[in-house]
Amino acid sequence: METHLTEENLKKLRSYYKYYYFEKGESGCNHALFYSDIREEIEVHYRDLRNISDKLIKGLCFIYNKKINNPTKFDNEFCSYLYYWLGHNIFPNLSNKTLFSKIITMIYQVLELSGMHNVCQPIYKEIHEETFNRYKLLFDYSQDHQNIKLSTSNAYTTCNQEYKKFIQNYINTYRDAYSKCEIERTNKYDCVYFNKLFEKYEHTDLNSFHCVQHNVQTHSADEEEVIEPSRLSLSMPRTSSETPDSVIYTNPKGNNGQILNHNLHEYRGLAGRQVLGSHVPMPTDETDESGSTKTIMGSVVPVLGVSSFSLLLYKVNINIVYIHRIVIYV
Repeated sequence: METHLTEENLKKLRSYYKYYYFEKGESGCNHALFYSDIREEIEVHYRDLRNISDKLIKGLCFIYNKKINNPTKFDNEFCSYLYYWLGHNIFPNLSNKTLFSKIITMIYQVLELSGMHNVCQPIYKEIHEETFNRYKLLFDYSQDHQNIKLSTSNAYTTCNQEYKKFIQNYINTYRDAYSKCEIERTNKYDCVYFNKLFEKYEHTDLNSFHCVQHNVQTHSADEEEVIEPSRLSLSMPRTSSETPDSVIYTNPKGNNGQILNHNLHEYRGLAGRQVLGSHVPMPTDETDESGSTKTIMGSVVPVLGVSSFSLLLYKVNINIVYIHRIVIYV
């Protein structure tokens, strides 16, 4: 069954749901130490973050309640999501990016004093924004890969440009990290962390996905007027004004995510369909009057309406009556 993937499908990824808990946040943490202390620290020392102060507090309240209310059922995976959620919101709001290490250290220290003893620790304290963003992409891909694989496993799956670009960003970042860690052996990435994220997966799976990019085009009113008369056909032939679909292949052997232009019907094995009436035989030059009438009837009935068919019968009946009159008079 064909599936068309758009940016709406990105909201079904595992990471989206996990981050959503922090984005939504929770209330009821007014009594907790972090509620007042972090708010005060931001107000006094990190004024760039004042516009997201409430958001940060509510997100921290979510994980605090999760741990305090259900300590035995706490999912430690939330700790990684907490770190990347905090960095994702803090970095863009800082005019001085070097302050991140101080801010992230302060937040985790206050959380620990609030009752979350050594539950969550920052993955990295000293980190540049660009490096942080790369690691966040790697972490998110490690969480979303199974969903992406299931969504794009069908050979007839199509996707729009936004979906393709989002997933391709995952793939490109993973490929770069794999190359630097496993092939070139450089220190661009923390390879221990990289291998930990993807130790459960096969490189051939992580390195590829399949999606047929299909962009829906709209027609102007003038184009609609031209197309309208052709609706008698079962399937319209492709015109030069239509944009061909692009088949996106990224595989472990190469191509680097290149876009191969193919007609979507050709890719699916549908080279083309006949239009209505193309299989109907043309009228033949028969001397028999009734045979000629049958041939005309067989050719016209599929494409004429009821009113035209009735008119034809009427004319045939007139001819028959006229012939009978000639016989009588003769």
